[in-house]
Amino acid sequence: MAGIRVNRQILDKAIILSDYNIMTICKKAGVSTQMLHYYRTGKYYPNVLIAVKLCKILDLKVDEVWNDEFDIAEEKKV
Repeated sequence: MAGIRVNRQILDKAIILSDYNIMTICKKAGVSTQMLHYYRTGKYYPNVLIAVKLCKILDLKVDEVWNDEFDIAEEKKV
């Protein structure tokens, strides 16, 4: 299953500024710390469910994190 492309800068900033520590965020989202690291660095993209969970935990709007420009650029290549 392909993941959604997220704006890594916004996600990373929200994680850093969050009241929760990394372990708590991972536990609430149901992902490992390694996977969260991959999402933050862009190696992997979270699936829609994980992305929505992360947005809820970090008090973000999904459309703030969704990287529309990247998706549009990828569609134009195809």
